[in-house]
Amino acid sequence: MAARTANYLSYLELLFPNTAWELEPLTGGLVNSTLRATRASGDAKYDSLIIKHARPYIEVAGPEWPFSTERQSVEATILELFSELGALYACRNSAPLWHTPQLIRHDRGKESTLKLNDSDQDASILLLADLGHLVNIIQFLKTVATTSGIATKDQIARIGSTVGQAFALIHSQATADTIREDHKITQVLTHCMAKDVVWKAAIEPLENRLHNRPNGRKVFDRVKEEWESPRYEYSKCLSIGDFTPGTLLLRSPQAGSDLTPIIADWEFAQINGHGVNGDIAQFLASMCCELINSKVDPIFHIMLSEFVSNFCRGYREVAKLQFKKSANDGNLQLLRSTFILSGREIINQAHDVYGKSDFFQDMVDQGVWYVEHAGADVEEFFEQRNWSEIVKEEGRLLQSLFIEK
Repeated sequence: MAARTANYLSYLELLFPNTAWELEPLTGGLVNSTLRATRASGDAKYDSLIIKHARPYIEVAGPEWPFSTERQSVEATILELFSELGALYACRNSAPLWHTPQLIRHDRGKESTLKLNDSDQDASILLLADLGHLVNIIQFLKTVATTSGIATKDQIARIGSTVGQAFALIHSQATADTIREDHKITQVLTHCMAKDVVWKAAIEPLENRLHNRPNGRKVFDRVKEEWESPRYEYSKCLSIGDFTPGTLLLRSPQAGSDLTPIIADWEFAQINGHGVNGDIAQFLASMCCELINSKVDPIFHIMLSEFVSNFCRGYREVAKLQFKKSANDGNLQLLRSTFILSGREIINQAHDVYGKSDFFQDMVDQGVWYVEHAGADVEEFFEQRNWSEIVKEEGRLLQSLFIEK
């Protein structure tokens, strides 16, 4: 059954009586309905607001893809933690500086209670401060590549390093310890709400996507094992849970723009998440596909490479993930896991985003390469013959996140 249309003006009238608003749907969001509300007249103190409306499913997929509206309780909690009065403000406000969206309020209830319509379906709305026109990191770099005066190569490197350092801090034990000092917050952020979504979006499709490859079953089984019952136990940390290019935003690219990165969309966040073999592996899978796809655009390719290499450097310098070639080395196990998850996501991104690219097959081959060279276990991973191939990794992308002892 189709979702009923939401009357956001009625909802806003509840909060800001005698104020008229103009609404503008925003693109890029898949999980929620997102709009900008701009004040046309009236007394509300905000010139404009961002509305994020969550239904109990993935917005673009419908009820067949359920996803609890409690995801917005997760996001609201994270944004409060990073706010000026939050326990993690020092993490966000440390040098180099980065931002998160500012939460204004969080409303939950039936759609009828929120005056969206007369439905009894559960709903949740986040009201956020409007940061103006934003673009994701890929859109930003493509504009930089074609327009002079927006950002220099050094500034691109600084953005990459800043975001890498930020995620190393997000994933740190100190951040996890700070969160766990508050039992209620820990409860909110300890969950597996997205498990079914990940299965449907990232695991289940792989079997068909790999069935024509001679080793397709072996690759799929390795990915499935790592997701369902990994061979090794990995430390848990705060993770954003769905780190894509759309997570990383910058203000509209033009001369003189503020180049402080903004990390957004925290509804998949969890304190029982994965860092380098979760967030970072997923993000670098997207970057890997873009690097392959940008071979025909040398200026953009250079900008993207500068960003990515400095992202990895920033993460490495703060996370300090040192490993040695030993079956019991936890960080070597993490590197192997990072190979598997990144390989999985490269294959999926190739199919979901780059299906018409001339480099589609190159992307799939790269993703399969990572999963194959992860080996059946960590002993096979660092076995001499396999390792001699691993060191040939293009740009040593995933290896550059770690430090070999």
